[in-house]
Amino acid sequence: METSMKPTTTLLTTFILAPFAALLCSGASAVSADFVLVDAAAKIPPAPIIIPKEAPASIREATQALADYVRQICGTKPGIVEGSPTPLPDRAIWVGLHPELPRLMPGVKLEFAHPEETLIAIGAKHVIIAGRDRVAGEKQLEAGTANAVFTFLQKDLGVR
Repeated sequence: METSMKPTTTLLTTFILAPFAALLCSGASAVSADFVLVDAAAKIPPAPIIIPKEAPASIREATQALADYVRQICGTKPGIVEGSPTPLPDRAIWVGLHPELPRLMPGVKLEFAHPEETLIAIGAKHVIIAGRDRVAGEKQLEAGTANAVFTFLQKDLGVR
């Protein structure tokens, strides 16, 4: 659904992961800085996707779509981890806000001021895909993180 509000996307690096889809199954690495999503030739499995333990349905559904598209592109589905894993993985895709993120990617602004504002930050070992989410009771009022996931799929992975 298209709205009149335009989300803001911030990138930590200038290299956007596109065209990921062409790299995922070719045996080449999909790399931004040193971030490797998956490398079939080197037998590096997909980076896990980590979501908040109490993630709303919109984040869970968007994360499942992300994992499914990675599987369709490269043949291996990344694991989805809820909450804060112990120990922290060497590399991961973090969907939504997590207490570990300021330490893993210092300098990335993790506050959102605008409705459904989004953030896609790509570092050497981690990717943050997050946005402003607002929930009142059982009703989700803003779904910035889900919007960020679908933006990542389209712009960075080439999924249309």
